[in-house]
Amino acid sequence: MSNDNKTGITFTVYMRHEGRVTVPKELRDAYNLKEGDLVECQIRKIK
Repeated sequence: MSNDNKTGITFTVYMRHEGRVTVPKELRDAYNLKEGDLVECQIRKIK
């Protein structure tokens, strides 16, 4: 992994139906994320 993939990125999303969240397409493309990939998430309510 490159340093960019290890440090990651912070972004804001809204909680959707049944607790789902969506990673923006621009980030999925930038990180080459595909269905079935395991990603690390950190949750913090900001509003």
